[in-house]
Amino acid sequence: MTNSTVSGNTAGNNAGGIYNGGELFLVHCTVTQNSSPSGGGIVNGVGDVLELQNTIVANNLGGGDFAGDPPISLGFNLDSDGSGSLAAAGDLSSVNPMLGALTDNGGITMTHALISGSAAIDAIPAGNCGASTDQRHVSRSQGAGCDIGAYELEATCTLSLEPTFRQGDLLLEITVGTTVPATVSLWAFALGNGAQVVSAPVPAINPATTFSLGFPVPPLGTVGLLVLLHNSDGVLCHDFQLVDTGL
Repeated sequence: MTNSTVSGNTAGNNAGGIYNGGELFLVHCTVTQNSSPSGGGIVNGVGDVLELQNTIVANNLGGGDFAGDPPISLGFNLDSDGSGSLAAAGDLSSVNPMLGALTDNGGITMTHALISGSAAIDAIPAGNCGASTDQRHVSRSQGAGCDIGAYELEATCTLSLEPTFRQGDLLLEITVGTTVPATVSLWAFALGNGAQVVSAPVPAINPATTFSLGFPVPPLGTVGLLVLLHNSDGVLCHDFQLVDTGL
């Protein structure tokens, strides 16, 4: 089962979310907010095979995330209560994935979005992603790596530039907000020529933060200023402003 969400189910005895009585392989799934007295999330039968990869099993109620025979982890899984005994490469045990409510986040089925700051975001190296899209058919990855679970947090950004020219100095206020690490680059255009002024990497910044810069600039007439926020996927957002530096 790939790119699937199992949420909000209840059982009176065991296996609130999933009961495995044979062989089951979960890849990029999210199993959460299910409830049962035993194995609120998943019950794996005695002698049965449950394999997990890049999957969230967390915040299930009553009997915990797992019960029965332990799962086989193939890496980069997350549980919230440690009941899965997850110990393979990239596994996160006893960690809250910080999931939003089950709702329409796009696509044809409902999902639990990852809240900014979740340990599941970018937790999977690009070479270990188990699917090229998420449950909503959003491409993976959107950041430095793929996200654990059925939902891939989409890269969003805010970028604005406010220039002021005063007594030979060009003063800039650049407001940056981004859900993924990126690079900010500033370009200046004057008298038919352009040059990159500054370029610097920035981490994920949420909420947006304003930075101030200043440069001595000779009179060049009207100067065009282009600021870009970009990563390996391309330009995330940009802003362009004109400022008069006199002649």
